[in-house]
Amino acid sequence: MIMKKQTVSVLKQAVSTFDKLLIIAEKEFDALWQRAIEREREIENRKKATAVIYCDANHDGQACVMCLAEQEACCREYCTRENLEILRVFREESESASTPSQFDEMQKYLREQGNKICFVVGHSAEGRYVLKNKDASTNASG
Repeated sequence: MIMKKQTVSVLKQAVSTFDKLLIIAEKEFDALWQRAIEREREIENRKKATAVIYCDANHDGQACVMCLAEQEACCREYCTRENLEILRVFREESESASTPSQFDEMQKYLREQGNKICFVVGHSAEGRYVLKNKDASTNASG
């Protein structure tokens, strides 16, 4: 009989501890959920920033480090996640000197657009990079 009472007492303590832990976990979950909702609202409410994407074949001898389609997909995914409107994509598909450089074309386009372009999103052998136009007016983060 004494063993049964001790077992019941231990079980009651365990249930009490479990209930306390459950309350703490629910509060933590609610706080995380609120932060996620606030982040979603922030993204929806901020002014949609603009971007151009620049992809280069990244030729290292004959081996292409990352194909243009993969680079563009990676950059597009980033722009979607960051709520950036893609205005134009520049793909450096040729190393030929007779072909106009897409980098030069992009620079010309950026000059023409002035402060309308907020970001240049690209990819290099080291990974994705994002360059922010410090003169552009936007609420977006980079």
